[in-house]
Amino acid sequence: QQAALRNFNPAIYIPDTVAPILAAYDIDMNTGNLVLQFDEPINRESFRVNDLTLSECQTSVFNCTQFGLLSTSLVERSTDGLTLTLTLSQNDLNRLKQLPPSTANFLALEANTIADTAGNSIRTIA
Repeated sequence: QQAALRNFNPAIYIPDTVAPILAAYDIDMNTGNLVLQFDEPINRESFRVNDLTLSECQTSVFNCTQFGLLSTSLVERSTDGLTLTLTLSQNDLNRLKQLPPSTANFLALEANTIADTAGNSIRTIA
C-alpha cells in the first residue's frame, strides 16, 4: 500500500493558498512560556519573534501599555505543527513582569510573523 501511495500522481493539484490563523494563545508568567496555537501546521523556521506585541488594549489607543518581544531562549513546535511554544528570554520576562498584568491581555501579530508549511503568511491580528 505504501508503494501505491508513493506512485500516486493526482490529476489535479490545488495548492494551499489559505493563510494560517492564530486560534489561541496562553502565557505563563512563572515559566516564561508563551504558547501559540494555530488552525493549521506552521513552519517554525519562518517565525519572527520581534513581530509579536503583547498589549492591554485590543486596538492601538493612546495611553495603552504595549510590550514588544525582543528575543526568546527557545522555540519549539509540536509534532503536529499546530502549536508553537516560546520560552521568553530572561530579559523579556523580567521586563514584562514589571508592567501591569493586563499587558498580556491581547496579542498582536504582524503579517510576516510566521507562515504555514506552504509558505502562506499568517493573517494579521491587531
